[in-house]
Amino acid sequence: MGRAALIFVLGFIVIFGMVRINIDKTSESASANSSKFTDVLLARNVANSALAHGISVYSNTGSDTSYSNSNYLGGSYTATFTDLGDTTRLTVTATFEGESYTSRAYILSQSSVMPSTTSSGSFKSPNVSYFFADSILISGVDTNIDGTQGPAPDLPGITVVSSADSVALAAEIGTNSEWVQGSSAIHIDTSVAAVDLNELFDYYQTVADLSLSGGLFSDVNWGTETDPVIVYIDGDVHLKGNSVGYGILAISGNLRMSESPTWYGLVIVHGDSVGAQDTRIENTSKIIGAIISDSPDNNLRITDSVVIQYSSEALDMVQTYLESTGGFASTRIITEIIWYE
Repeated sequence: MGRAALIFVLGFIVIFGMVRINIDKTSESASANSSKFTDVLLARNVANSALAHGISVYSNTGSDTSYSNSNYLGGSYTATFTDLGDTTRLTVTATFEGESYTSRAYILSQSSVMPSTTSSGSFKSPNVSYFFADSILISGVDTNIDGTQGPAPDLPGITVVSSADSVALAAEIGTNSEWVQGSSAIHIDTSVAAVDLNELFDYYQTVADLSLSGGLFSDVNWGTETDPVIVYIDGDVHLKGNSVGYGILAISGNLRMSESPTWYGLVIVHGDSVGAQDTRIENTSKIIGAIISDSPDNNLRITDSVVIQYSSEALDMVQTYLESTGGFASTRIITEIIWYE
């Protein structure tokens, strides 16, 4: 073989050798990238599985305690909850073979034993008859228990379930705009309540601090600001005199408040399926928190110097009590989940 031919052959050998080296390097790089992609994918699976677990626990128990696992599906994770007011953020960071992945969920929820409050007075009957008079105040402006301004955004004064009820209520208010105040006077909410009041009242009857038959209750004292109670009353109620209560007042029947009783927290008036329900609040009666009333029909009469005032502080007092009792009382109904990866 001539020298030129030898050089030519050796040149090809060198070239092919370099090509082989580059192919090997490319193969190694592709293998490494494939391995990294797989590890990231598995870390993602760990994070999302742990996130779904945390959402389930939060829904079933109300627990927002951080949690972690050092050996989960071959990887590990840490999860933390952050309270953002009306929203809770759950963040999970997972690792697998040195690769990490983070998933987040923003959870909007409500207590399953405390209906959501959309105004100072929610009247969920499909047919409400209104009678307002004198110097009443139904206000969705957030106010603390001591009468100072509250921290929460203002709510509407009254919530109704249909445009017909809204028209009837607006006609009753007429030019007396001072009667109903808030972010708006009237709010229409046609959605079905997330909490079923029949089931809720069955629960209240089981866990109530006081379970009573209907009747006249004058100058009673139920609960305190630091120790609120659940009072369940089966039958028509007349609360009068200087009565004072803190917590949840759950009435399976009609409600009348007269003279100067005050309730701090949530009043729920749940009528039966037959006949009209009467809700009559008069004189200097006060509800500081919110009232919810529902029945097939509702005769609502508010007169004299009655005050129904939205108070996030009073409702938070009740919520804290419910969560402290544990068990079913701490469960949540999740109304929306926003999931980020």
